[in-house]
Amino acid sequence: MRDANPSPDRVHFEPGNACALPFSDSSFDLVLSSLVLMFVPDGALAAREMARVAKPGGMVAAATCDLRGGVIAARMLHDTMVALGMPGARFMSGPGVRPGELAALWRGAGLRDVRETEITIRMHFANFADYWEPTIHGPILPGLLRGLSSKWYERLRSAQERAFLLGEPDGPRSFAATAWAAAGLR
Repeated sequence: MRDANPSPDRVHFEPGNACALPFSDSSFDLVLSSLVLMFVPDGALAAREMARVAKPGGMVAAATCDLRGGVIAARMLHDTMVALGMPGARFMSGPGVRPGELAALWRGAGLRDVRETEITIRMHFANFADYWEPTIHGPILPGLLRGLSSKWYERLRSAQERAFLLGEPDGPRSFAATAWAAAGLR
């Protein structure tokens, strides 16, 4: 990440635990979490940590995927897993994935002037492989697939391909993806 940073003198990327940020109180003018909080076990604690490291008057902002229905590709995968009765198929919950939840986390962290909106984009796929390969290497599926038999994997892949194709030839598809975004001041 550091090599790709066009402004290393102004912007720094550091890995860390969102629930125990390794920074002093009031360290930053802007604290941002982009498409991460929905995977954090304790969203309220992560929001408090983000607020803690923001300077007074500093902005704290985040975006989370609307996994409950706003990310069609993820919802299609989840519904296929549930229909197959796959173990561990329930991954649609997490901090900030429903309307109003992200703003509530911000208010609970003591932020003021909280604003929330939604952002919708299109996700374009050239074909099923273009959809499937990033999915099996993304943030959700590898953990669910770990330990499953090759038979389960093939059942899921085959069912997911049928859901993607909907009886049509393989080729380009485009799905909507919505994220919730919130910002507030410390």
